[in-house]
Amino acid sequence: MDKKEKQLLHLTQMIVEHYWQKDLKPLLENIHPDIFLIGPMERDYIHGRKAFVAAMQRNQSEMPVVQLDDEHYEAVVVMPDLCVVACRYRCFTTPDSGLVLSERQRGTYVWVREGDHFLIRHLHVSSTLHIQDDDENFPIRAGRETYLYMENLIDRKSAMKPINVRDPSGIVYVLDPDDILAVTADRNYTIITRADEQKDVRCRMSFTAMMEALPPIFLRVSRSMAVNIHYIDHLERTQICLVNRACYPIPQRRYNEIRERLDRMNRQGL
Repeated sequence: MDKKEKQLLHLTQMIVEHYWQKDLKPLLENIHPDIFLIGPMERDYIHGRKAFVAAMQRNQSEMPVVQLDDEHYEAVVVMPDLCVVACRYRCFTTPDSGLVLSERQRGTYVWVREGDHFLIRHLHVSSTLHIQDDDENFPIRAGRETYLYMENLIDRKSAMKPINVRDPSGIVYVLDPDDILAVTADRNYTIITRADEQKDVRCRMSFTAMMEALPPIFLRVSRSMAVNIHYIDHLERTQICLVNRACYPIPQRRYNEIRERLDRMNRQGL
């Protein structure tokens, strides 16, 4: 590898890394007046320095700081007056951006000699942030939706504290609510059906007290029974069936109410 090739590889990497840190200076200092860009979006077909600069500034007006890893840079064509550098890397956001994104990107930088130095004459970017909407300069909506979804999952998991129950013989069970399929009233006791197919637990707790102890992922389908919505397979007019193929009767007159409550819980991301 000669000195020129090493310099252009290093310069390309610096340009890429600074761009994603919202620093356009290295890129704009090294573009040809007739720079030609082909990007991943339909509008990213840009010719000329003025249009290119405007596009880059527009992109960075919405873009958060983005981190890179797994970077690879390679000079695929090296000639006296031309050098083509191909690169690939993963770009990802950090939690403080309020977005959750991780995408792989590929790029091709065509450097041409202009006097005593080289400038980027052509830039081709592909496989980037494909969840971006056409009217966005960065996939803000998708990243924000994913961030809120992940935040909801974390909150939900944090809220699912284990519950301690005692059976009639005095044995104490420590149960994760997400491992419970269903709970059923049995006079002053509650029967807990577990997802791991272990024996049911008959605990010394009333059904009312059990429902107060469980998180809101349990859907009450009758006066004496509730099921974990994460294990519902399907709902019929007269019964609700779980993924373990167990089906439990529901009052037909309450079908619409149960369906609406289930839909509401799903919309809330429970």
